[in-house]
Amino acid sequence: MPSTRDFQVTEPKPHDVTQLLDELGSGDEAALGELLPLVEKELRRLALDEALQELAQVAPRQGRVVELRYFGGLSVEETAEVLKVHPNTVVNDWREAKAWLYCMLNEAS
Repeated sequence: MPSTRDFQVTEPKPHDVTQLLDELGSGDEAALGELLPLVEKELRRLALDEALQELAQVAPRQGRVVELRYFGGLSVEETAEVLKVHPNTVVNDWREAKAWLYCMLNEAS
């Protein structure tokens, strides 16, 4: 079974969003107003996914820490055990990964 890492997610280009909105019809402004926040949320999710993939490339252990802590719900101690590192290493990697992701996501917006 392919993993999510086997697929490359690309962020829709602004004209793709505009085209989608045009296809939905401009007659129902209320529906378009409701759709825009959903599109923006999806674009943020895609930006986060892209940033996480890039983090895994430049700092694999930090990427794994994010995966285990955020998505896996593991504690610092559990993450340290899985990665076979000291808990302080997990704390440092977690802090650095969050800072890196924050910078990447704010740079993208």
